Amino acid sequence: MIAPDETTFEYVKGRQFPPKGAEFDEAVAKWKLLPTEGGAVFDKTVFMRPAI
Repeated sequence: MIAPDETTFEYVKGRQFPPKGAEFDEAVAKWKLLPTEGGAVFDKTVFMRPAI
């Protein structure tokens, strides 16, 4: 499992049946406690250097 991020939360929020209001905020707080699994294998690792 990959830990959810703001993109995930916005996606869920825009779906048909997400929790609403304070329930959504509580759900996000719980979801933020979910870590990425140790030893997770990804298809690709991308390193980016932002332009200054």
